[in-house]
Amino acid sequence: MRVAFIASEYPPHVYGGLGTHVDALTAALAAQLVSVDLFVPERGDYQAPPAGVTLRPVPVSRIEGSDGNTGFWISFSAEVVRLVERLDLAFDVVHCHDWLTALAGAGLTARVATPLLFSVHLPQTEHPHVDLELLGLRTATTGIVYSQAVRQELLDRDTVLPPLAVIPNGVDSTRFRPLPARHDDPPVVLFVGRLVAQKGVDVLLRAFAAVLARLPQARLVIAGDGDQALYLQRLARYLGVMARVEFVGWQSGEDLVRCYGHCDVVAMPSRYEPFGLVALEAMSCGRPVVAARTGGLAEIVDDGRTGILVPAGDHLRFAQALVRLLTDDQAREKASLAAREEALRHQWDEVAISTVRRYEAAIAHPRPSWLGTDPGACDVTAALPPRSRAIAEQVLGRSRK
Repeated sequence: MRVAFIASEYPPHVYGGLGTHVDALTAALAAQLVSVDLFVPERGDYQAPPAGVTLRPVPVSRIEGSDGNTGFWISFSAEVVRLVERLDLAFDVVHCHDWLTALAGAGLTARVATPLLFSVHLPQTEHPHVDLELLGLRTATTGIVYSQAVRQELLDRDTVLPPLAVIPNGVDSTRFRPLPARHDDPPVVLFVGRLVAQKGVDVLLRAFAAVLARLPQARLVIAGDGDQALYLQRLARYLGVMARVEFVGWQSGEDLVRCYGHCDVVAMPSRYEPFGLVALEAMSCGRPVVAARTGGLAEIVDDGRTGILVPAGDHLRFAQALVRLLTDDQAREKASLAAREEALRHQWDEVAISTVRRYEAAIAHPRPSWLGTDPGACDVTAALPPRSRAIAEQVLGRSRK
């Protein structure tokens, strides 16, 4: 089986869970003897892919007179389609990820009638991103999501959708492993992720201020970067906790594993989280998780067994949960063992097997392209600036009248 895999991220250019997912799943698919052609924007210095994965960086030209972010991905999609046509590549399945690559998937399946699988990692709410996401879903044989919460969120939109398969993310339990226990060190809380409003790090800082009232020697390590970095540092100073908070920047590889190994509890205060890959990584390292009860987190963290769930945005409840685990060694150790045991049930090879089954089903029973209607039924182009609109229509194989 040969798969065209279209994504926005690949190491070392990883900015969140999507890039981690693409890296791990393509390797696991190759181990299942799937031939993967991975199309990503040309950024230079990508890591060498494993055997069975052919990396195809795609040069992208900026579109004049277009909105920057959306215009970039419209151009990327057009270049992917052109590259496939120029090289005369043939695939059994096209698999693209999130709104950024939806137009590429729709364009390819419209031209060559190859089954499309479309993965939604983070449901969109703003136009035209939500329009592109809907285009990907409406032209897909199967939609893939990673939690029941996201599946229900998409179903609640009350629009025409393909069958939605829930395939939870995996974790590399060999890489993300427990490290030797810490002794006689101050308690450490760890946050890992993008420093954006969605992740709720401001809630965590307010919670940590309350934690210090009980545990004045506690430390908070924040591993990540994002557009809220400066704001969060200022907030830490305003709350009077900066002396006990360490911003260590984005961490990956063994540095990230050491971050997990050197903490006692991992905090996930997200306002919204479609899945929460960090929770699986932490659990695989034998660390209990205190998380907001939102989105997919409630499906990963077993409240009272592998960690504690609290209402999203409630910094006082979050502080109480942190203090409970940091002060009760027996409860923390019990949760750590349960967390590792649960993580071992989520392996990437199982994710790859489930994904291949979806590929096989799509090949055997492809859904008619465009549901028998003009692709304009999802008129994503109407919300685009003129130059981006013209390129999108060209990719979809139609012209404005």
